[in-house]
Amino acid sequence: MQPTNPRVDITPTGHYAVWIRTVDLVRLKDDIAQNRTPMINATHKASLPKLYEARAACIYKPDGKCIGMMTPERFHLLRERFHEAQKNGLHRDMSSPVQCLVSEIAGLLQDHQARLKTPKASQLILESYFRILSQHISAALQQCAMVSKEIMASALDFDPGNSSYWSKRHRDIVFGANYNASATKFTGSSICHPVYDDTKMLKCMLHSLRSAMCSELPTATF
Repeated sequence: MQPTNPRVDITPTGHYAVWIRTVDLVRLKDDIAQNRTPMINATHKASLPKLYEARAACIYKPDGKCIGMMTPERFHLLRERFHEAQKNGLHRDMSSPVQCLVSEIAGLLQDHQARLKTPKASQLILESYFRILSQHISAALQQCAMVSKEIMASALDFDPGNSSYWSKRHRDIVFGANYNASATKFTGSSICHPVYDDTKMLKCMLHSLRSAMCSELPTATF
C-alpha cells in the first residue's frame, strides 16, 4: 500500500484529476546540490535545504495519490498542444485510444519516472534528464540563427518558441510531437539537446552531418 502524503494527496475522485495549488517545495543550497560535503564544525554549520512555496499543477490518480507536478505554465501549454493535436487528427493514429488530457499527462509523468529508474544508467545520464536547455539559449538561437525546430526533446521540456519538436517517446504525438528524430533527415536550423551519453551524442552528431551533406537546403544543428 502506498503511503499517503497529506501535503499533496487528495480524497479519491475515481478519475484522473489536476489541481493547481500552492505546495511546499525544497531548494537545495549550492554545496548540497553540487555534492560537496565540507567538514561540519563550529565555524561551518550544516547546510539545510530551504523550504519555499510555489504554485504547481498537481496530477492525481483516481485513488487521490499525487503522481507528480509541473508548473501551471507547462500544464496550460500541454493542454493547448493536446487539443491542437486532436483537432489535426493526430489522436486517431494512436494504437491505444486517447482517453483524456489529464490521463495522458499522468502517463507522461509515469514514463519519465520509470526512465529515472533505468538499470545501469550512469549518474551523468540520470542528471541530464533534469537539465532543461536554458530559455535564454533557445531564444538567442531562434533570433540569431533562425532556429525553429527542436530535436530530441520531450513533451515535458520542449520550447514552445520553436515551430516543431521531436521526441523519442511515441505517445508524445498526442501533444503535437514528431516521433523519432533519428528516422528523419534534419533540415534547416534546429537545436538538439541529447542525454549525456557518449554513444547517443556521437550518433546524433553523425546523423546531423549526414543530413547536412544530403540536403539541398542550408542545414545546421546546434
